[in-house]
Amino acid sequence: MNPNQPQYPAPGNPPPPAGAGRGLSFALSDVIVGGAALLFFIFSFTPLISIDTGGFNISGFSTHVDLWGYGKPLGWWTAIADVLLLATAVAALWWPHGKEYVGFRRSQVQVALALYVFLFVLGILFAYHAFFGWGGWLMLLFSLVALVGAVLGHLGMLQEPVAMPIGGKAAPAQVGYQAPPAGYQAPPAGGYAPPQAQGGYQPPATPGYAPGQAPAQPPHSGDTV
Repeated sequence: MNPNQPQYPAPGNPPPPAGAGRGLSFALSDVIVGGAALLFFIFSFTPLISIDTGGFNISGFSTHVDLWGYGKPLGWWTAIADVLLLATAVAALWWPHGKEYVGFRRSQVQVALALYVFLFVLGILFAYHAFFGWGGWLMLLFSLVALVGAVLGHLGMLQEPVAMPIGGKAAPAQVGYQAPPAGYQAPPAGGYAPPQAQGGYQPPATPGYAPGQAPAQPPHSGDTV
């Protein structure tokens, strides 16, 4: 490449705008665990136990009990364990899979928390089967999904990355020929061409003068023609 040859920007796709396409990436197992834990937390305010009083109004007795009001503080501990389970899924941004802190991997903490939450709700189902509320069934389902996702993630499965874009939308990929940007000039054909001088001194035009030929000398006095 001639170093004196002017460089031109190659035609193609313009660079994406700043901030376009930025996003977060989580493993599929973390997405399942985090989503199930979030839904569990939402439905923790729904009836865990429902008792039909047959239309009788019993003073001081509640016919519906949610997770937060069941067996205090056992219900609170389970709800907090679910929040911690959700936090372990988000912590994948700072706690990579397989890295140990205080002798524990993040997947081990996920399995322990998910197992505790599932067994607690399952125990309530066995103890109050006839009075198990519709919210309890949903919490049991979501805790089971979170447990399965945590176990599979601990075994190294479901590690496919799932992108979650934030901010603006990513610029769509452009395929094929793209018009050159404004101001682009194609390089001269046949290699480098020296720039033409503009302005400055120009040699005077001499009749009969050709480049590479000495100019004609005027006749001296006394010379004969």
